[in-house]
Amino acid sequence: MSARSLTHKQERFAEAYVETGSLTEAYKRAYDTSGMAAQTVRVAASKEAAKPHVRSYIEGLREIARERSRVTVEMLTAELDEARKLAMVEAQPAAAISATMGKAKLHRLLEDTARLDGHLIITWGDNDGRND
Repeated sequence: MSARSLTHKQERFAEAYVETGSLTEAYKRAYDTSGMAAQTVRVAASKEAAKPHVRSYIEGLREIARERSRVTVEMLTAELDEARKLAMVEAQPAAAISATMGKAKLHRLLEDTARLDGHLIITWGDNDGRND
C-alpha cells in the first residue's frame, strides 16, 4: 500500500522504526507520548505496527534499504576487484592479498575473532597471594 494511505504520523512511525529497529522509540518519535506510561507506549507501538497498511509501508522501506545496501556491496566488491587487478599488474602481492581479504570481510566470509584455549584461574576474597 502506498504512503498516501498513511497519516503523517504513521509514516514517521514506520520510518523511525526502520531507522532504529525499536517500536517504542519509533512511537515516541512520531506521537506525543508525554504522560503515557512506558507499558502503554509499548502496547500502542505494537498495535500501530500491526496495522496492515503500516506493516506494508515498513516492508516497503525495508526493501528499499536492502536494495541500497546491495548496490553498495556490489560497488565495493567491484572496487576491490579493480584494486586487486592493479596490484597484480604492479607486482604488489601484499596489496592484492589485502584486496582479497577486504572482499572476504565485506561478504562476511571471515570474522575478526580469535580463539583462545587454556585455563583461567580466578581468585577472590582477601587472598593477597598467600596460601594460608
